[in-house]
Amino acid sequence: MLSAFFLPVKLVPDSNSFIYARRSRAVLYPCFLRLFQSVFGEDLYLRMVVIVQNLLFVFAAAVFIEFICRRFAHTACTKIILYFFCSCIYIIPSLMSKTGMLNIIWSEGVSISLYLLFIKYLFEYILEQDNKSLQMTFLYALICALVRKQMLLLMPCVFLITVIVNRYAKRKILYSLLLTVLSGGIFVVSGTLYNSLICSNKDNIDAYDCNKLANIMYFSQEKDIGDLDDDCQILFQSIYEEMEKEDALYYKVKDRLSWYGIGKHKGEYYDIITYDMILGRVLPEYYIYYEEKYHLDERAQTEQLVRQNLKTLEKVLFKKHLREFVFVYCIWTVTGFLETIVPATQAYTALFPEYIHFFQISLPVSAIFVLIASALYTVYILFTIMTIKRRRECGSIGITILLLTAANAAATSLFIMPLHRYLLYNSMLFYMFLFIMFKDLTSGLSLTRQ
Repeated sequence: MLSAFFLPVKLVPDSNSFIYARRSRAVLYPCFLRLFQSVFGEDLYLRMVVIVQNLLFVFAAAVFIEFICRRFAHTACTKIILYFFCSCIYIIPSLMSKTGMLNIIWSEGVSISLYLLFIKYLFEYILEQDNKSLQMTFLYALICALVRKQMLLLMPCVFLITVIVNRYAKRKILYSLLLTVLSGGIFVVSGTLYNSLICSNKDNIDAYDCNKLANIMYFSQEKDIGDLDDDCQILFQSIYEEMEKEDALYYKVKDRLSWYGIGKHKGEYYDIITYDMILGRVLPEYYIYYEEKYHLDERAQTEQLVRQNLKTLEKVLFKKHLREFVFVYCIWTVTGFLETIVPATQAYTALFPEYIHFFQISLPVSAIFVLIASALYTVYILFTIMTIKRRRECGSIGITILLLTAANAAATSLFIMPLHRYLLYNSMLFYMFLFIMFKDLTSGLSLTRQ
């Protein structure tokens, strides 16, 4: 974490959308940046943001690991290994991929740390079932959602977990439901206030308006144009022609790629369709067409009408291609689960081929690692059903991690795409508890032999 003081602050294309508080972003991180800007000034504030992000991670990791060691593993060696796992998931992407994590300005700089604190209180509630832990769990779930919108999934996940844990206590379930509704309400109100008071481009069309359309345009075919009115036909035809030039269409590749290849193909073109094709090439010309046709003088009025056409096109195509969308969404969800457990870093792709043959099925190598690791989880959890209380507690944590991993993969695939940096929140937890379960299981077996 000393790099925060010495390495240059890294800005990526996403950074400006946080710095300038774009409408596509969640509430807290742009406000976080503006607070530091007002306190430290234009020249120093990004450096201070990076330093605080790194210090926050050190604090969150220490709090989380101290809690885990206090409950499940008391040895110094175990603590060192857990710190190693925790640090690796934060540092390895910085060393091995193009999108580093340490000195970068984007929301993952704080969301990973906040997620660790959320997990600490969630695990504490599962083990102790006290109201304070539940309240803190929902508080951090809300903060995580206000930093990254995909983390809104944490609220229903916590409610589901509390229903399972307190299935015979109706009052606790109702209390958890009340906290879920309250947290969701605060999230909605915060987003509304952010859009109306803080956003710098609330009237402009940006990626926020085009992501869903890009998601469904991938499945479009030329014959879809017959279901659209004149203005939407021109918009559709312009985007479609750009996509056809680069084979960025589902029906062009579906017969020559595997299920895994289709998911990867869509992921490669998702941002290209949104930023390069729609925002970069099609819309600037479409604005000119619209202004000349309807004699519009104000760009704001043009953008409002164009935004309506984008939404109309999106709705028509979703109705026609829902089946294909669901198919690729399921592929992305499975891929997201695999990517969580075995991150596809440059090191991984250099060491292993993309596919291996396993029982006459071609699978990515990551799938085999996930199958083995998930099998170990499952065996341990089944073993805990008829054993001592301490192992049941550890097994329940393992089940929770699998639930959160699957939920994050599903939510990320629905709202964005399964990029590793959107999925890494549970990677460290999976391996930490795989290690703890294995250690606890082997110690239990040795005691049985004695």
